[in-house]
Amino acid sequence: MPGQQFSFANSDADAHSGYYDAYGTSGVAEVEYCFYDVNNPTDETCVIITYDCTSTTAINDFNELTEISDFYPNPANGFTHFTFNGTKAQLKIIDILGNKVKQVNLQEKGEKYIDISDLSKGLYFGNIISNNEIIAIKKLIIK
Repeated sequence: MPGQQFSFANSDADAHSGYYDAYGTSGVAEVEYCFYDVNNPTDETCVIITYDCTSTTAINDFNELTEISDFYPNPANGFTHFTFNGTKAQLKIIDILGNKVKQVNLQEKGEKYIDISDLSKGLYFGNIISNNEIIAIKKLIIK
């Protein structure tokens, strides 16, 4: 598989791991990984890994990494803002009982301001949703 990672059983994953990226090229590839003692290079063990990349995934099939900073100021009064790094997501502000009290559509990255003057004092959660999946939950306190 393109970009497949593996590690050997019963060993240190950081010391014994590999990575293969087919760069979008379809086909079968064999990669030989050899591990040896730096003090004795003749003491080695090798393994051949076969990667079957006959069905590659297009770049559009991957979800874009979407991030949101914490709200600030927090606690807030009247307004709050945050930094959004992603595209086409929604921010849903949820009260402590799970009710959606505000929704903001996010179309591009950057700093976003939210008017919260219409919300009561209390604890809220900002859920960022992308591709119908909650990818982040941030706490917002309104004083």
